[in-house]
Amino acid sequence: MLGQMMHRDLSIIEILKFAAENHSVSEVVSLRTEGDVHRYTYSDCLVRVSKLANAILNLGVKKGDRVATLAWNGYRHLELYYAISGVGAVCHTINPRLSAEQMLYILEHAGDSILFVDTNTCDKKSKRSIYPFPEISKSENCSSVANNRSIISDS
Repeated sequence: MLGQMMHRDLSIIEILKFAAENHSVSEVVSLRTEGDVHRYTYSDCLVRVSKLANAILNLGVKKGDRVATLAWNGYRHLELYYAISGVGAVCHTINPRLSAEQMLYILEHAGDSILFVDTNTCDKKSKRSIYPFPEISKSENCSSVANNRSIISDS
């Protein structure tokens, strides 16, 4: 339609697509919870977000589902934010500074169908979340799904 100011939909994923198209060599820089620095471009980010979105759909997430994330700000959480929104689900971020009881109350109240946890919230031996979240139907490790590896934590 002529006269419209925007030539694309107003959605979260469009922000990343715009960045990948117009700032493709600009870097996203994150200090990882493992201690090192992670760098990649917006174009690389869009590729990973697309793969992650497909992985999220393969986990059974549907449009309108609430998907919780328990992670520190970093590239993995950024990818989840765009991928969850990109498939039409609602990204529900949980503050890692809250107590386990507070997190559990929030998760139950929100009715989240799946919980993504960052690697620093997992026990090194069992590779399961250190928080007791038995009511959540699925709990996935952020890096395992984002890297297309097998799922580490599935409870």
